[in-house]
Amino acid sequence: MKKLLLFIALLVPAIAVAATTIVSDPLDPIATHCGIYIDAAAKVVSPVGRDVNNKPICSYVLPGTVTAGTHTVKATAMADANGALESVQSLPLSFVVPLPAPANLRVIP
Repeated sequence: MKKLLLFIALLVPAIAVAATTIVSDPLDPIATHCGIYIDAAAKVVSPVGRDVNNKPICSYVLPGTVTAGTHTVKATAMADANGALESVQSLPLSFVVPLPAPANLRVIP
């Protein structure tokens, strides 16, 4: 029973942690995709998401591989996935990723 309670206690915080998502204000209805630029990396194309009013927005879940430190993200609105009709880049948003949590905790007798 104690092991089950310990397992549940360790599992609950892991479930409660939500992924970090970058979102924009509503876009022009013609937009079908967003171009996401993080630091100097190549553009990532992502389909538009929808806000609570069903309006198109850029919505991008940051991958878990983003390193700790300060980062900058910019976005564009695109009328197709190929970028044939793409807006200018948004103003930059700077954010900080915290250091990774310690791993392999254990008790040493």
